[in-house]
Amino acid sequence: MNEFLETMQRKLGELKDQSWTVESLLDKIATGTPIRMSEELVNRLLHLQPLEGTSNLQCSFVGEHLVLTGNTKVMLVPVPFRLELKPIMAKGRRIQFEVVDLKPSLKESMKKKLLKDADGVTYEDNKLTINFNDIEVVRDIPFGKLAGVRIKDKVLWCKIVM
Repeated sequence: MNEFLETMQRKLGELKDQSWTVESLLDKIATGTPIRMSEELVNRLLHLQPLEGTSNLQCSFVGEHLVLTGNTKVMLVPVPFRLELKPIMAKGRRIQFEVVDLKPSLKESMKKKLLKDADGVTYEDNKLTINFNDIEVVRDIPFGKLAGVRIKDKVLWCKIVM
């Protein structure tokens, strides 16, 4: 949150140094503000609203991929899993990831069952989509939309526009 406030202060400082019009100010707001999310922050968010049927859920960033590890129950048997996701796009209040790898390797029907149980998460055609409007912590914030997402240097960057 501090980084967000620092970015806003820097942007406001840039505006003071320039002659500006309402149009130029709206252009600056429309381009968005990058938000930085570390592995630690993503792990905290995962623990605020745990995914039903999973335990020991951990997130890490490997290259440009987000990797989730943990345990889930398949037919009442606890199974360790590793899910590797690549961010594809962010639009509105949704982020879409390509499922790069899932271990143990499961049939498509098992993937759908495993990946559809969480609130706000849908899985179709090897794409996992998270709708943040369905997540209680985010739903309570009535403003802001995502305009971009990427992972770089072990940080998940999201661009927020108003």
